Amino acid sequence: MSLIIALLCSAPVAWRAHSSWRPAVAGDLLVDRLVKTPEIDASDWLPKGLRGRTTLVEFWTTWCGACKRLLPQLNQLKESIKDPEFEMLLVNVEGRGQPTPQLLDKVRKYKAERAPKLKVLVDRGAWSDAVGITVYPTLALIGPDGRLIKLWSGTPNMDAVERLIRSSLESALRL
Repeated sequence: MSLIIALLCSAPVAWRAHSSWRPAVAGDLLVDRLVKTPEIDASDWLPKGLRGRTTLVEFWTTWCGACKRLLPQLNQLKESIKDPEFEMLLVNVEGRGQPTPQLLDKVRKYKAERAPKLKVLVDRGAWSDAVGITVYPTLALIGPDGRLIKLWSGTPNMDAVERLIRSSLESALRL
């Protein structure tokens, strides 16, 4: 009986959360939905960092096998695109709310071992809410105007990702 009462009481809350959830789509202005975010081994990252740059964001967790397999390709992509207007951010989404010291230590170790040259942020919820993350990894390409260009859920074709990044950088030059 207690289980039934608990389910009945939680149903309205779950329905509100479900009905208000909306994944980001191309053209959505993401920069205005974000807040100052902790960056591993650096000052807090500020949303204005998206303005004027083409930014590829990977949403990941430390326990995600596909995220770990994708990371060497992301490292290689960052090395191959030398354009100063290109940025790559790895956003860990395990720390919704207030990340624990244990999580921060785990993410710091992950960065040191797997992505020492990349910026690693720890989401407190703003990134997850802005994009509507449901699958790990998820990649988001954000244009220099702070708007979403493309969202990939799961492991994308990295050649297609690179082509779209380069196309976005070339388009920004023409503006």
